[in-house]
Amino acid sequence: MTLRIILVVAALARAVDPWTVLRGFPPLRHVEDEKPWLPKVTLRGLRAAFSGGDARLQAFMRQLEAGAPVTVVAVGGSVTAGVMCTEGKRALQACCWSRRVFDWISEAANGTATYRNVARAGTTSTGFLPAAAHVVRQALADAASSAGERVLLFVDFSVNDSFEYGKYHEDHHGYARLKGTGLVAERLVQEILAAAPRVAVVPLVMPCPACETTASTYGKVYAHYALPAVDLTRVPGNWWEFHQLFAEVVVWALATAAREAAPRRAAALGPYHKPADLAKFATCGNGTYHSAFGAYRGPCDRAPGVAAAAGCVVAEDRPGKPAYVLRGPNAHVAFALDFLAESPALSVSYVRSYENVGTATLSLNGAHYDLEGLRTDSRTTQTHSEFFNVALPKSLDQTTSTSVAEAKRMGRPLGDAGAKGFGVRAGTRHLPLTIRLAAGAPKFGLVSVAAC
Repeated sequence: MTLRIILVVAALARAVDPWTVLRGFPPLRHVEDEKPWLPKVTLRGLRAAFSGGDARLQAFMRQLEAGAPVTVVAVGGSVTAGVMCTEGKRALQACCWSRRVFDWISEAANGTATYRNVARAGTTSTGFLPAAAHVVRQALADAASSAGERVLLFVDFSVNDSFEYGKYHEDHHGYARLKGTGLVAERLVQEILAAAPRVAVVPLVMPCPACETTASTYGKVYAHYALPAVDLTRVPGNWWEFHQLFAEVVVWALATAAREAAPRRAAALGPYHKPADLAKFATCGNGTYHSAFGAYRGPCDRAPGVAAAAGCVVAEDRPGKPAYVLRGPNAHVAFALDFLAESPALSVSYVRSYENVGTATLSLNGAHYDLEGLRTDSRTTQTHSEFFNVALPKSLDQTTSTSVAEAKRMGRPLGDAGAKGFGVRAGTRHLPLTIRLAAGAPKFGLVSVAAC
């Protein structure tokens, strides 16, 4: 008898059309006509994939239902950038899942919605951290909403984070030992919510072998902050077809959140991880920021924010991976940075790959540090970020045995690059930072610099 009941319940779960949820939310009803894939997912599977809406997402959906102009922003790695997604004339960002979600939202908003996809292949959460606050503030400006209730932000760095930080990760100087995925996910959530507390943040976890082992880690962090996460690790699909399926699952989740009377849970007080561990992933959200993520492509000396350059071009050496690319003898790029924070800091993001890249030397205030572009730990190409507490004296260097103890005595964090000091004083303006290609190195790709 018990087995018969279980079989009947299972059959009913398969028979329920998931799109019945959408019929209760008028702006998204029309997507019922474009559902070639979602019926393959059971309602039980959908409910397991979505953690439920929060107050921010419900406020966004009310804005959409009221016809207000809204902004959809997508940040992440290659999946969200649409790499290898092609369907007829649609390709890359025009083909990816977030664009398909936006197309539905735009129709619901009568064409008044705005879409920004700043996802880049190979980008990790740490690679995006220096840009996070700037991207969110630009989204607020696009939406003409200082509070953020008209902004929907999709976040997906799960694939790159899972490969980069899936195990305990020791940096190449041996000073920091970081438990990767959960720490970096929480640090990014903190940065986004600090920049715009009312932006509707929807994090996603994509299907990949490493993601399946780290999904629970992400889930604990997102549950701690009561974020409406979508876990796609068990959703089947392939190439453009899975982008369509992912989009339909996300739209189903949005409509579900809109129908819920109240958030399912409240965010917990305080951080999930230890503040000292989270501090390893530093940001400069309120400082000077320059990156290759913008629309400009061409010689670096004409790029916005570049003070000087030679043998440098802003280009995509690999599709979806823009950088300030250095090649040839004496190739370099320089920026003028302001260090206005009480404890001045610097974050540098650059491309690390397994072939055809080399070392570049970072020079600031008469001190130098080598950035290693060549990786030997895996055959992947990803954005890597390093953080420096530049207020530490120049005498502190990662090669000296006394550096760590002295930095701790001063009460200053080392930064994830180890105890490397540059002697920069708070309030310093227009200080030149130069990245120079090492002799004999084939090339080097700088992604961004941030100073505060």
